[in-house]
Amino acid sequence: MPSDRDHRPDVLDRAWRIAGAPRVTLALLTLTGVMLAVALIFPQQPPGLDRVAAESWLAETAARYGSLGVVLRTLGVFVALDGLILRVAVALLAFNLLLSLATGIGQARQVWRGRPAGERRPFAAFGWPLAWLGLLIALLGLWVNDVAGWRAADVALAPGSSVTPSAASSRGLQLRLDGVSAAERDAASAVTLVMPDGAAQQINTGPRWPGRWGNLWLFQRATGPALAVAARDGEGQTLSLQTLETGGEAGSAIHLLFRQNQTEQGFGLPARNLTFRAVSYEALPEKGIGRPVFLVEAYRGDAATPVFSQLVEDEAVVAIDDATLTLRRDYYVLLGMAYLPGLPVVIAGALLALAGALVARP
Repeated sequence: MPSDRDHRPDVLDRAWRIAGAPRVTLALLTLTGVMLAVALIFPQQPPGLDRVAAESWLAETAARYGSLGVVLRTLGVFVALDGLILRVAVALLAFNLLLSLATGIGQARQVWRGRPAGERRPFAAFGWPLAWLGLLIALLGLWVNDVAGWRAADVALAPGSSVTPSAASSRGLQLRLDGVSAAERDAASAVTLVMPDGAAQQINTGPRWPGRWGNLWLFQRATGPALAVAARDGEGQTLSLQTLETGGEAGSAIHLLFRQNQTEQGFGLPARNLTFRAVSYEALPEKGIGRPVFLVEAYRGDAATPVFSQLVEDEAVVAIDDATLTLRRDYYVLLGMAYLPGLPVVIAGALLALAGALVARP
């Protein structure tokens, strides 16, 4: 009568075959590919945020997609790169490929030893093991990106402004937007990377193609309207301005960035006890304006009635008391940044996998 010990090898052998089955490989490859595609299409939550900052980022990002944003957030679309699904899928895929590689090498050796003399394609049996090896190398490249790489999301820049993304602060990298090619939503942008030693490298990017310098990639996520503001006193000396957003820009010249679904911004002129409200309109047909326009209002102290109101289509110069403000329509660019040191390894692995599949083709 057979014992449990007699059946144990059959169970293990069956589990081995199921875990390394081509259908399982295909399913895991598909799942991993879908998750990576989602991460490329949709902005991903920057790493290292505390709970409050992460919640704020997710809420703001989801709001850009309207009612669909709630669904996307629930599905984990904005945290695809750091989500459990991708990590489990990659781990299972690596295990599956190791089993497939071991099985494939054993089968290929048997075929090679038993091949007929003069066979025209003696290496075809090693095609699939080569493909599995290539995919494993590609996964190694993804792991290198996860360990040694970094990324920054939603880096907003107006022409002439500079910023150091938090993810790149320890590396001393600074981004400067030199300009936008045209005043359109699909405009391409020229961005300069400023290194810690002062060296600079310009990268061009657009909505349909990324910019690259070495292993550093730039992705233009969106562009939108901005209002550039500068102020001087009666003697021509610059006056300090301050945006009213938390951590907003301050200086003698500022940019108010109107992000998607955001129509109102505010800034202050502290030296004159003035605050300003700026509203972005796609058009004002009732005033005969059929193009985008800003409405800018000024308030003194806590007064509820504006002391000044001005429509800005392109540029306007206005005087309040002894202060002169220059208001100009501009554009900002929303960028994503990624340092991917493992990308060459991923590409090499993918090419090796393709070569193996071609060798194995009947």
